[in-house]
Amino acid sequence: MLTPWFKTLVLGLFMVAALVSPAPAQDLTVRVGFSDPISTPWGQGLLEFKRIVEAESKGRIAVRLFPSEQLGSLVEMVENVRQGAQEIALASPGWFSQFYPRIDMLELPFLVTDWNQARRMLNSKAFDDLVKAAQAKTGLLIYAKFPYGFRNVVNSKRPVKTLDDLKGLKLRVQNTPAHLAIFRSLGANPVAIAWSETYQAVQTGVVDGLENANTVLVANKFPEVAKYISVTHHLFGMLLAYINPQFYNRLGDDNRRLLDRAMKEAEAVSLRISLEQEQKAIQQLRDMGAQINVVSPEEIQRMRKAVRVVYDEFGPRFQPELKGLQEAAQGK
Repeated sequence: MLTPWFKTLVLGLFMVAALVSPAPAQDLTVRVGFSDPISTPWGQGLLEFKRIVEAESKGRIAVRLFPSEQLGSLVEMVENVRQGAQEIALASPGWFSQFYPRIDMLELPFLVTDWNQARRMLNSKAFDDLVKAAQAKTGLLIYAKFPYGFRNVVNSKRPVKTLDDLKGLKLRVQNTPAHLAIFRSLGANPVAIAWSETYQAVQTGVVDGLENANTVLVANKFPEVAKYISVTHHLFGMLLAYINPQFYNRLGDDNRRLLDRAMKEAEAVSLRISLEQEQKAIQQLRDMGAQINVVSPEEIQRMRKAVRVVYDEFGPRFQPELKGLQEAAQGK
C-alpha cells in the first residue's frame, strides 16, 4: 500500500515531467475567404485544397472556407490577411489595386482575347515580375491564380448589340480606375459598388446591370434581376490568392510543401471547371430566363477603338511591364 508521502512524491514527479516535456504540436487553422458561392470554379478548387490538406495532415491542419464575403468585403479580407486576422483571401487584381495600383494593368480592356493568349500571359516572366513587385511593395504573398474567363455585359433594360446600346446604361463596376475608365469610354455610366451589394443594386434599380463572367452570373443567379446578357469578352477575369507571409513562413517545410501542392491542385481543378463551364453556362443562363446575344465582330472592333483612350491614359504609367504582358500574350 502506498503511503501518503510516496503518493505525493510520485505526483510531484509527474508534474515536473509535464512541465519539462515538449508539448504536442498545435493544430493549424487556415481560414480562406472569397466573395462568391462555393459553387464557383474557384470554390470547387478550394474544396479540393481543403480535402487534400486535411486528409494528408491527418487532421493536424484544418481548412475553413468562408464564401460569399462572410469575413468582410474583398478589400477588408485582403487587409485581414495583411494584419494576420485570416490566412488567405481571394480577390481580383482590380480590388488589389487599392494596395498596389500598378496591378490594375491586368484589368485593361481586351488585354487578351482568347484562352491561349491568357495562358501565355499568366505563365510569362512579365507576369512573374509584376507579382514580385506587388509582393515587395505590399508585404503580401501572391500565392495562386484562378483565371475564370471572359466578362460580359448584363443589364435589365435592353440587349447590347452595338456600341450605341451601351450609352447611358448604369453599370456596376469594381472600384478601380481602369474599370471606371473603360465604361466611360464606351458611353455607359459606371458606378462603383461593393460586390456584396450588387445583386440588390440591380434588383432595386440603383444600377441597370453589371459586367462579369458567365460562371459568376450563374452562381449568383443574376438573370433573376437582369435578363439581357451580351457577349462582349471585354475583360479577362481572374482572381489572385493572397497569403499572410508570417503565417506561411511559420508553417515549417513539410506543412509548406503540403499547402503548396494542395493549392496547385486547387488551381488545376478551378481552371478545368472554368473551361468546362464557360460554354455550359450559356445554356444554364438561358434556363434561368436570360436572353443572350453575341456582339458582332464589327461592333467589338468599334468598342476596341473606343477604349483606346484608356490605353492612352493608363498605358504610359504601366510601362514597361504592360508591354511585356502584351508581348507575352501575343507569343513574342
